[in-house]
Amino acid sequence: MKFRSSLCLRRTAAALAALSIAGSAFAFADDDARRAILDLRETVKAIQADLSVSKNAQMQLMTEINRLKEQNRHLTGQVEELYNALEMEKRSTRDLFGSLDSRVEAFEPQTVVINGESVTVDPKEKQAFDQNLEDQVNAQVNEYEKTLAKESEKEIAKYQEDCNAELAKLESAYNEKTESLAQEIFNNIIKE
Repeated sequence: MKFRSSLCLRRTAAALAALSIAGSAFAFADDDARRAILDLRETVKAIQADLSVSKNAQMQLMTEINRLKEQNRHLTGQVEELYNALEMEKRSTRDLFGSLDSRVEAFEPQTVVINGESVTVDPKEKQAFDQNLEDQVNAQVNEYEKTLAKESEKEIAKYQEDCNAELAKLESAYNEKTESLAQEIFNNIIKE
C-alpha cells in the first residue's frame, strides 16, 4: 500500500511538472503541447485508477477488520461462557466428592483413642461403642437424678420438720407473750 501511495505521489509530481512545463506555451510547439496534455490525461487516469484500487483495498481491509472484531467479540463471549461452565463444574465436582467422602468414610476403618492408645476399628464397632458409651452415660445420669431426688426429698422433709418445730416454738412463744401482754393490759386497766 505504501508502494502505491509513493507511486501516486511520483505520478502526481510528474503531472505537476508537466503542467508547469505546459504553462510555458512558448517553449513547446503545438504537437508537443498536445502530447503533453495527452500524457497528463493518461497520468491522471492512472492516478484515478490507483486511487480506485486503493479505496477498494481500504474498504476490503475495513470489512475484514470489522469481521475480525465481531469474531473476537464472539470468541470472548464463548471463552467467558466456558470459564463460567468450568467454575460451576468445579463446584459441582467438589460438592460431589465431599458428599462421596462423607458416605465412604462411614465404611472405612477409623482411628480412635481408647485408654491412651490409638486403635483402628471398624465403623460399626465405633458406632456400637459410641452408642454403648452414650447408654452408660444416660444410665449414670438417670441414677444420679434418682439419687439426687431421694436425697432432695429427705432434705426437704427434714427442713420441713425443722421449720415446723421452729414454727411451733414461735407460736408457743407468741401465745405466751400474748397472754402475758393481755394480762398486763388487763391489770393496767383494772388499776385505773
